[in-house]
Amino acid sequence: EFLNEKCRTADSWIRAYLENPVLRLVASLLVWKQEKILFTICSDRIVGSNGQEICLGETAISLAHHMEMSKKEVEEWQDYFAKNGIRQPFAQIWEPVQKAEEIQKDRYLGCMIPYYRFKGQDKHGISVYDYDFHNEIEITFEDCMAVVERIDWKRHQIEYTDRFEAKSFSFSQYTRKVNHIVAYLDRITVFERIRKDDVTIGDFVKEFTLAQVLECIDTAIENQSTNCLALLLEEKQRRWPDYNELDSLLLEE
Repeated sequence: EFLNEKCRTADSWIRAYLENPVLRLVASLLVWKQEKILFTICSDRIVGSNGQEICLGETAISLAHHMEMSKKEVEEWQDYFAKNGIRQPFAQIWEPVQKAEEIQKDRYLGCMIPYYRFKGQDKHGISVYDYDFHNEIEITFEDCMAVVERIDWKRHQIEYTDRFEAKSFSFSQYTRKVNHIVAYLDRITVFERIRKDDVTIGDFVKEFTLAQVLECIDTAIENQSTNCLALLLEEKQRRWPDYNELDSLLLEE
């Protein structure tokens, strides 16, 4: 529903999510929209990001995506979930949104991506086709045009750690699905960039969650990537100044 922007009638949504106690709990972890109104469920009430009760209309309801939200609305909803200690089942309001015009064809060129990052990732819009008993592996991204080249190759064998490289990546229309794939590829290729101590990661981590930034910091420490570590610590301090576990983040002498 999130990536396809599937809609329900207001009556159908109320029966499915508001009147069903199990699904009501699930719905309370997400942001929904009805036309320009954004809301979630708190107990048995429909509320906005400020916690104030909202009356729904009769038009269709779907999951919200912050490609269609203002920066202020995104921040308000992130603040709502953070203050209430609510963890979303997937990165809905936290998924980074990129500007379509800034995504160049060579965005992932030079990044070695292990096979396991593609295999079984259908939920992310990634499909893997295996022909001639592992001799030919084709990888495609939904709503995208990409050339993915296999780097490691042995006859009739494929290992989960075998490397692939996205030689080019493009799209005709920047949809929710495309943004989701970009967010996924950005996240998994950041680690390769960190291993190379490539400070261009700064363009990718600006909208990472705290947990993702801390994972990147761990990778920088493990690989002695001092330039990336400095950048990541600065990013963490800028966005989460009250999180104080710096002693465990220092490089060993």
